[in-house]
Parts: sequence; structure tokens; C-alpha cells
Amino acid sequence: MVGTHAFAVLGNVLGVRWVSGAVRTQDVDLAATPGADIDVAVPDLEANVPSVLESLEMGFLPVPPLDPRRPSTSFKVRGQALRVDLLCPKRGSSDNPVFIRRFNAAAQPLDHLEYLLEAPEKALLIDGGAALVNVPTPARFSFHKLLVATLRPAAFQAKAEKDVAQACEVLGILVADRPGDLPLAWDNLRTRGPRWEKAAKRGLGLAKRLRPEIHKEVLSLLAGDGSKRRSGRTGR
Repeated sequence: MVGTHAFAVLGNVLGVRWVSGAVRTQDVDLAATPGADIDVAVPDLEANVPSVLESLEMGFLPVPPLDPRRPSTSFKVRGQALRVDLLCPKRGSSDNPVFIRRFNAAAQPLDHLEYLLEAPEKALLIDGGAALVNVPTPARFSFHKLLVATLRPAAFQAKAEKDVAQACEVLGILVADRPGDLPLAWDNLRTRGPRWEKAAKRGLGLAKRLRPEIHKEVLSLLAGDGSKRRSGRTGR
């Protein structure tokens, strides 16, 4: 599970309750790596997504793609905002949907997604009941959100702003409570090449505009100056 629902679950992982509008969405993003057995949403089980959605009897239908020759990678309830998007890491330059065997459905390639899927954490999704799901580590989630924000076209700036807002919320908690997570996640990102690092630095620049104090703390930690971090959690 990635995206805003992962953000909501990460609040449970970090022991906080998000109160900002950045958590509000009705999009559910599920992701997997083609050809690999990475647990997503339901650990250790196959997840025939079209059949599961149909069994819910909520009226989920495939969203017609712009190119009718391509398979759908999204399902939506007619007349409602609720939507399920299937994602996978982008390989090369192709944006063509990729069939995911364990989903029995096609997924839309997304840049930098493998960074999230390599090191998932198990957590509880609580919404009336409880379900065990896999989510990205909080540090990787925040840096990936900043990466994605730099790729959003002008028509999707509202989503880019939400990406940055969610990243800053998580970064603020990590700076206060789990500062050691950030250098580890950043070092892993940098090993992926200069293109990744350059994009991530642009993302940090977006964070600076929204939360300059968090940006300053993060840069201090990434530079190895842990002595300057805040002690304790600031008011939230």
C-alpha cells in the first residue's frame, strides 16, 4: 500500500494522529514489482484485484484508459470518488501498463517506486476493523513523496502540494523521534545515481517553501550534524 492511505497508516506506525487536510483522499494505491513476490495490502496471499473488488459489491468498474488499446490500471465506483489505482516500478522509458500476475490485472509504471517497495514495514490499517498491510518505511515514504512532487505536471499541482505536505508531516515526526532513519534512507537514495539525488534535492527545495524549519532540520541531519536536531516533539 502506497500513497495517501499509506500516509494514514504511517500515523499508527509513528504513534501520531494526523489532523491536516493532507490525509483526506478516496484514492487507494496498491503497488507491486513485476515478476517478484513483494507483499502488498494482504501479506503472503495472491490478490486477484478485479475479483476482490467485484466481491465487495460496491460497483467498482475498470476506468477506461485514454488509449483503448491499453488495459485499465484503475477501478472506480460509479458516481463516487472512491478509486483504486494499481502501480508498479517504471523500467526504462515506457509508460505502458504492465501485467502483474499476483494482481491478475495491469499496473501503471511509476518513477522511483522501487525505492518504496524494497523495504516495506507491516502495520495495521484501522477503519472500523483492522487489517495487516505493508507500507513503506516512513523515511523512504517522505523522500519518495518529494521525488514524485517534482514530476507532477502543471495540471496536477494540487497533488504535488499534497505530496509535499505529507512528506513534511512525516519528516517533522522523524526529525523529532527517529532522526537516524533519515540519513539511512537518504544514503540508499543517493546510491541510485545522480539523477535520483538531483531530483530529491529539488524535492527538498519544495519542502523548504512549505516548512522551512523542517527543511533546515533535515539538511542538518543529512549532513551528519545530529547535535543540532530538536529535542522532543514540537506542538502538533
